[in-house]
Formats: sequence, structure tokens, C-alpha cells
Amino acid sequence: MCILLVVLSHMMAYYKLSLPYDSVLKCFRMPLYFFLSGVFFKQYEGFWGFFKRKVNKLLIPFAFFYVTCSVVLPMVLYHFFNIKMQIFRPSFDFVHNMMQLGTENYPNAAIWFLLCLFNVNIIFYLIHQACKPLHSRAAWAVVALSLSSGVTGMILSYLRINLPLYLDTALTAMPFFALGYVLNRKSDVLRYGWKYDKYMWWMVAMCPVLLVFLSYPLDYRSNNFAGCYLSAHLCGIVGTMMVIFLAKKLRRVPVITYWGRYSIMILCTHQVLYQLTNLLLKPYVAYGWPRLAVSMTIVMALYFLIIPFMRRCLPHVTAQKDVLRVQ
Repeated sequence: MCILLVVLSHMMAYYKLSLPYDSVLKCFRMPLYFFLSGVFFKQYEGFWGFFKRKVNKLLIPFAFFYVTCSVVLPMVLYHFFNIKMQIFRPSFDFVHNMMQLGTENYPNAAIWFLLCLFNVNIIFYLIHQACKPLHSRAAWAVVALSLSSGVTGMILSYLRINLPLYLDTALTAMPFFALGYVLNRKSDVLRYGWKYDKYMWWMVAMCPVLLVFLSYPLDYRSNNFAGCYLSAHLCGIVGTMMVIFLAKKLRRVPVITYWGRYSIMILCTHQVLYQLTNLLLKPYVAYGWPRLAVSMTIVMALYFLIIPFMRRCLPHVTAQKDVLRVQ
């Protein structure tokens, strides 16, 4: 479900469309991804083993799709077909782009999350290791240090201090990652058959009400929070739990499960696809919501062809197989 929210949100921005209370969607979309990543956190075989696994799963896909979809493909389309994508800077100067402190835009900008999530994983691993000697109190110490990291990220936002490689956003996102980790290990709220699941629809109904009152415009990518920082984290948590409860009900929808299993492929390519689809639809479909609806339907349907192709031909750059050898 969360990958569909991401695609919808990016396409709405591309077509300059908005929904009533649009900030509600934005306030929990990225926290949801960080939360789910925390749910699946594992230490594996020491720091270097963990580091190599995250390079395989996050940095290699980031590097490959940055070069192919943000540099090579736009240059080919522009120079050979005179097709100019929405954001086009034909430059291989990756270091310069990343040092733009979160303000750099490129055609495949959604992949920023992979780089940020890599930083979140490394920071959380260090926090987790530091708290291990506390034994029974380790979980509370992990939460406390993660909250401290989140406060640090918010202070950086307040002071308008941006760090390279999305490190500021990584700090802000730590409480969501830690929450996913702790809830998965210390409670049954994420599991089917939780004793309060019978009240699930009441919980889902209450969450949007809370979000309407608490949400405000924000941007996790640039670590920009214009309102109350406490509200930002509360909205992220409330919205995340709402989607988790809905996902329990939709767990048997095969198409959603399929897209979710290969969400990294969708994340890394959907922005290029909908820009190209828009060019094809321009003469035939009215601009705005009609074109967005048709374009999104086509893009998501194409993944029934693209995902099998990537699994077969590009497994090492789509987190399906390892490039760096691990035990």
C-alpha cells in the first residue's frame, strides 16, 4: 500500500494537483516507509556483514538508478529524440549533486530515500549495539537514543541547517524506525490475531480525524518542517498505524502484495515511467485528474512486465541478488 501512496503523491505533484487536506497524506507517507524498515531490521553477522548487506540492498540500487534514470536516459531522450524530461541536468557530477544539501532535483528524485535509509540503518545499528550491554533495559535505551536523534534532526530543521547525503532527515526519521523495531519485537500489534483487532475499523476511522487536526505541510526529503515538530511525529505515527491496520484487512489482495514485494523496483523507476507516459497521453487525455488516473493505471500495469524483466536481467541492482559477498 505504501508504494501506491508514494506513486500517487509524486504524480499529483507532477500534474500540480492536490486533494483536500493534502498535507494529511504527506505527513505519514515517509514515516510509514521508515517504520516498515525498522520492522525488518536485523543485525546479521556483525557490523561489516550488516554494512555490506545494506550496500547490496540500498546503495547499489541507488547508484545504478541514479546513473541510468537521472543521467543516461534523460541525455539519450534529449539528444536523440528531443524529449526533455521534467528536471534535466546532464551531469555526472554526483558529488556536487549530493552536496546540494537536499535541494538537488533530478528526474528520478525518489531514490533519495534509499540513500537516507542506508544512513538510518547504520545509525540505528550503532545505537542498538551501544544499548546491548543494558540487557533488559536495552529496548528502552534504544527508544530514548532514537528519540534524541529525532530531536536533533528537528533542531537542525529549525536552525535551517542541512547535512549532506540526507543525514539530517536520517536523524529526524530515527523515532519511526525505532518504533517499527520495538513494536515488532515487544508487542503483537503488527501480527494478525492481535486481541484488539476486532476494534480495528474504529481505530482506522479515528486516525483521519486526528490527522486533519494535527497535520501541516512538511517535506522529509529536505528536512523542512514549518509547524510544530511534535505534531509532525504524532502525525507520522498515527498515519502509519492507520495504514498498518488497513493492510491487515487487505493482506489477501494478490496484486497489492505483489507490488509491495518488489516496491524497490517501483520506487526506482516510476518517476521516469509516468513522465514518458504523460508524453504519450498528452494528445489524447485531458490534463489533470483524467490524465493522472489513466497514466497511473498504465504505469502500475506495466510493472507486471517490468518486474519479471528486472528479476531476470537486473537482479544485482534491484536488491534481488548480492554484489558484495556476505556470509
